[in-house]
Amino acid sequence: MQDFNKAIELDKENEMAYSARGMFYYEINENYKAIEDFTKVIEICSNDDKDYNDYYGYQERGWVYDKIKQYDKAVADYSKSIELEKNVAFTYYNRGVAYINLNENNKAIKDFTKSIELDSNDSYAYYYRGIAFFRINQNDKAIEDFTKSIQLNPKDYYAYYQRACVYKVLDQKYKAIDDFTKAIQLNSNEFIFYNARGSMYYELGEYEKALNDLNKAIELNPNDIFFYNERGLIYEKLKKYEEAIEDFTKSIQLNSNKYINSGFYYERGLMYYKLREYEKALNDLNKAIELEPNYSKAYFERASVHSKLGQYTEAIQDYNILMQLEPNNSDYLVLRGITYYNLGLYNNALVDFNKVIELNPDDYMSYSCRSEVFSYQGNYNNALSDINKAIELKSDMEDLYIERTSIYCKLGDYSKANQDFIKAKELGFYK
Repeated sequence: MQDFNKAIELDKENEMAYSARGMFYYEINENYKAIEDFTKVIEICSNDDKDYNDYYGYQERGWVYDKIKQYDKAVADYSKSIELEKNVAFTYYNRGVAYINLNENNKAIKDFTKSIELDSNDSYAYYYRGIAFFRINQNDKAIEDFTKSIQLNPKDYYAYYQRACVYKVLDQKYKAIDDFTKAIQLNSNEFIFYNARGSMYYELGEYEKALNDLNKAIELNPNDIFFYNERGLIYEKLKKYEEAIEDFTKSIQLNSNKYINSGFYYERGLMYYKLREYEKALNDLNKAIELEPNYSKAYFERASVHSKLGQYTEAIQDYNILMQLEPNNSDYLVLRGITYYNLGLYNNALVDFNKVIELNPDDYMSYSCRSEVFSYQGNYNNALSDINKAIELKSDMEDLYIERTSIYCKLGDYSKANQDFIKAKELGFYK
């Protein structure tokens, strides 16, 4: 630094000294001092005929603007550099990266294409053009570019990672796993590679492999809230509900964003529900709804918890809210009707089941539920008509035959009742 300062003191028009000092500032993150020096380079060069340093000064200052994420200013400087010297590949490359950061992907593609035209052996130009193609859903071109990047630089683990991400979008899971694995082989310390491969194993139902990858991702990055959440979901699939609860709890502890936390409370509430710890489940679902008042799934699960606790009135209130949030979802009408039935409000239940059948005449469950209401009211002929319709729509459901067995018994038709009971056993009843 002293040498740079001395050189500038001796010759205040020494653009090379300003350039060298600017690069030094750039490397030690004194970015605004670097900008001052590169600006001085541009001023000096604009007053003489030193064209090389003139375009290069804009190039250097563009690097700093890129670094401090002032991408519009970076683009302006790279554009000025290109205006002064049109055949420098890395200037187009640098402007392309700035466009990537501005999400101006088509402009980025144009610049990377020009960079490749000037230097066809630059793997990074293909890599970043692949990212731009991927962003605009030109996935085949993205794969071509990532493949070319890998050919030019076989040790570029990020190129394998990005190509895997394209394969994932294309639902080519095994190709994605192969590329994630290659990325891991090249760099075993990158947690996102393990997380990404784990998500593929999860989608394939290979939960133990998914668990191993998430364990490694968490080992490498123990403060990522989403890794714990994803591992919790894996534990759920493995029916390790206590471990899932620990992970969802860790996500909650690490995170302060209430909208994200609502999902973690919801997931933990589900685990408590599966463990039949209904009060704890209720507390978590209450918290999820408190954090996100329009959280449909949380209301749905809370209604189920209320029903398990015999709190049918509260369950009905949740179904009422759900029907306001999703008025076209007839499933909530069915469930509310069942809850009315459990409360002994049979006419209310009939209203809901009638409405569902009106909206969806092929919903076998509504016929079955309405049949039960009719049967309880002693209206066995209507009950029989409805259960017949349910069986017509769903002839492989053993429970429906058991329900009709009961109705035939109440009607005194024991022969048909016996036939239905035999049919139910054939379908798996009592197995």
